[in-house]
Amino acid sequence: MASPASTSALRGQAPQPGAAAAAGPARRPASLPGPLPQRPLPPRRTQLRPTAALAPEHVEAAATGLSQLHHLLTLAYEPIVLPCSSMNCGDITYRSSLDPVLRMEERALNPQGLALVATAAAYLFLRPGVLPGAIDTYLKAPLQRARSKVYGKEDFDMGRKLASGGFGTVYKAELVVDEEGTRREVIVKKATEFGEAEAWMNERMMRWAPKAVAEFVTAFSEGKGQLGDATWLVWAYEGDYTLADLMQKKEFPYNLEQSLFGRELNIPKGPERKAAILRVALQQLIYCLEKCHAVGIVHRDIKPQNCILSERDQCIKLIDFGAAADLRIGLNYVPNQYLLDPRYAPPQQYIMSKQTPRAPPAPVAALLSPVLWRLNTPDRFDMYSVGVVLLQMAFPVLRQDNTLVQFNKLLGEQYGWNLQAWRKAMERRGERAYAEGFAMLDADGGAGWDLLCQLIRYDPGSRLSASAALAHPWFGQLNPATVMTSTVASVGTVLSKVTESVDDGWLERQITRNGTREAGGFTEAYLTEEGFTEEARRREDELPANLANTSGTIAWWQGRQAEMQQRLKERRAALGRVGQTISEMTGSSYKPAKPSAPKPSANGNGKPSGVGKAKAAAGGSGSGAGGSGSGDSSSSGSGNGKASAPRLKLPGMFADLVKAK
Repeated sequence: MASPASTSALRGQAPQPGAAAAAGPARRPASLPGPLPQRPLPPRRTQLRPTAALAPEHVEAAATGLSQLHHLLTLAYEPIVLPCSSMNCGDITYRSSLDPVLRMEERALNPQGLALVATAAAYLFLRPGVLPGAIDTYLKAPLQRARSKVYGKEDFDMGRKLASGGFGTVYKAELVVDEEGTRREVIVKKATEFGEAEAWMNERMMRWAPKAVAEFVTAFSEGKGQLGDATWLVWAYEGDYTLADLMQKKEFPYNLEQSLFGRELNIPKGPERKAAILRVALQQLIYCLEKCHAVGIVHRDIKPQNCILSERDQCIKLIDFGAAADLRIGLNYVPNQYLLDPRYAPPQQYIMSKQTPRAPPAPVAALLSPVLWRLNTPDRFDMYSVGVVLLQMAFPVLRQDNTLVQFNKLLGEQYGWNLQAWRKAMERRGERAYAEGFAMLDADGGAGWDLLCQLIRYDPGSRLSASAALAHPWFGQLNPATVMTSTVASVGTVLSKVTESVDDGWLERQITRNGTREAGGFTEAYLTEEGFTEEARRREDELPANLANTSGTIAWWQGRQAEMQQRLKERRAALGRVGQTISEMTGSSYKPAKPSAPKPSANGNGKPSGVGKAKAAAGGSGSGAGGSGSGDSSSSGSGNGKASAPRLKLPGMFADLVKAK
């Protein structure tokens, strides 16, 4: 360390006297005799000011960068202050110095929140459609009722009875449309069972897809819509022929050409031409079903008798929704009951599991409907019936009821619902009755046979949905919307299978666990509701068996009927009319107009095809309601084929159903 004297010398100052004495005698190196030389001091540095080093624009740029950088830094404080944006005091605006995000003036996008909102939105649009269903129920339905014209029994001139069965009677009538006396041909059905549900289904389909069903005009009741009151349903007259009527003719499917194309095809008769006709017919049928399934409606009675050929629109439409179920809210659906025709129903016989709980209130049921739809795939019930219809169109031998019943039994018991095994057995036997049908389905590279095999399957989940069937190669060029719908349906099917494999049916077990041992057995309320207690049996004995568990449908019908009755009362008062009685309504005062000349058949020979000729309303040889060939256990008719009087008949419409528990 340098001494104070040496330090003073280096600074150019005289050393202090006391400093040298305190430090003692100075030691000099032996090599440097004499006093130490004085070194010159460095020049004094000028003190620099910051403003001299940074220009004003540099300072401004640095401040801007720091203001942008602080948004990237993690803030260590929480938003504990109230939001404060600005306060105006005259010409001066005072703003808070807090961070804009803390003041809730600027909100950054949250990826997790966006993903949650997107998932919720996608769920609301999943089939059968929670949000579209809410719009339909609370917006479209009231508008439809407000715009529709109300009619009473005095507005109809009833004609002859067309058909009669266990669930109702069908008449042909004329509707007085306006005060000028304009008349319109209609079909009127007096339904003794399931009329309220059928009105619901038809009104929904008229709002969603009016071209997929027969045009529905109105519905009304004899009384106030109480249990047991007959329901009158009215449709526009669209034609006499159903698919079942034309299938009974030898010229089928060539007799479909006039109805579907308006002309004869310029193709030589043979398997290729038959395949072209059946392809269009089946595509139209599946299109109608796709529209039904899109809103959660399962028809449950698809068969040729319920497919009418509309002369006005030249297409196939669906009729008879008495057995249909609206699974969006559970209307006309009871878990332990089923409505079906055993000739066309799949082996499961139920559209959903028998252990599925009863439908909760409508908003809750609609919110849960996509989950149950994915778990049970109820739309595949109708798709199996479509496969049976295709079998009948391709193989004439299966158009007879006894042959079809025998085929179903053989397919299930001997071949395990495997069409490939059944075909190999038929080909080994050399059955000529099936050879032409196999050739027709193989005409387009086997696409028709492949579609049939994907429809007739035991497992509902492995059958094609309606949207996937429309995208099948057998139907040729595809609509982009159909392809997109089919893709979404396929992805949903794959996700459902993955979910089932991952959770091993956990969700389904949670929904259907009521009554199991781990759940504590059945509760008294559940047993009463299902009809296993004396109180439930006594309560059901007071009502007809078919009207049990229809409180939701009846409640809707009573509300609708009250509104319609009020509007009809106001209309009658304005016109000075008094309603007629039912006996006056069904009297013989109406004289139907003379039938027009019969149209030439599709075979071009100028002779009538015989379809729609005068038949007996009951006991005819047709397959309609009341006919001997309907195959329904509840149908009536003598079946002797003798006509008591020449009457017009609409064969096949409103065929009866089999109800079982």
